[in-house]
Amino acid sequence: MTNFTPDNNDLEQIKTPDKKQEVINALKEGKENAQELLRALIMEKENEVKKSADPATAAIELNVYRARLYFEVGTDDALAESLNDYEDAIEQALNEGKEELANQIMSERTKYFGEWN
Repeated sequence: MTNFTPDNNDLEQIKTPDKKQEVINALKEGKENAQELLRALIMEKENEVKKSADPATAAIELNVYRARLYFEVGTDDALAESLNDYEDAIEQALNEGKEELANQIMSERTKYFGEWN
């Protein structure tokens, strides 16, 4: 089982894999192929979820991955997507009875978006 690790780095210090960074840059720059690159990256990650020994946790982590990606893009639309993905991950974790994981995700969400009511 993969353990969720909150992102404790300053945003400027986040190191991202090349594919992820390519998607982030394309979205930031509004490139024509940005959505296609995003879909390809997410499909790759979804395939990893399907192969996981713990698909429920992997699916939650995929939403956190998407939330972080969109947060790094930083546009208004991307930040809204990021917040939605954090909320989805929290809901999934709670539905799966993974309260500790949900709390970790809430903590990360609060770090980036402040207190949420």
